[in-house]
Amino acid sequence: KYLKIEIERCERILNDLRHWQGSEEYAKVLRDTRACLINKKAEAESLINCIEDDELRLICKMKFIDLRSWNYIANKMHYDRSTVYKKYRKFVGGERMRKTNDNTCVCCGEVIPEGRQVCPSCERGAVK
Repeated sequence: KYLKIEIERCERILNDLRHWQGSEEYAKVLRDTRACLINKKAEAESLINCIEDDELRLICKMKFIDLRSWNYIANKMHYDRSTVYKKYRKFVGGERMRKTNDNTCVCCGEVIPEGRQVCPSCERGAVK
């Protein structure tokens, strides 16, 4: 869910590191992490593109790729917020989706401390 934000953060840090000597190893780790995040985003886009229902596919793209709110999506589609959300909930089986990426590494799936996107192992370049 936060892949876009994390990719942008990596890019900002990489830009800052270009001015520092001896930062190439850290820059390599950030480039690898950024590449991993971009791959995860592409994987999410691929899954969403498999949704047959055009409206539902658009809802999922706006929500999970563009990180838009339910209100924003509803306004763009000329629906009530609850209509858009119910359509999505019906698609996922009416169950509350478990947020699997909340405390797991986006690269390898290992459990990580809250507030991080990548585990220490992947940061060191040992991406599984």
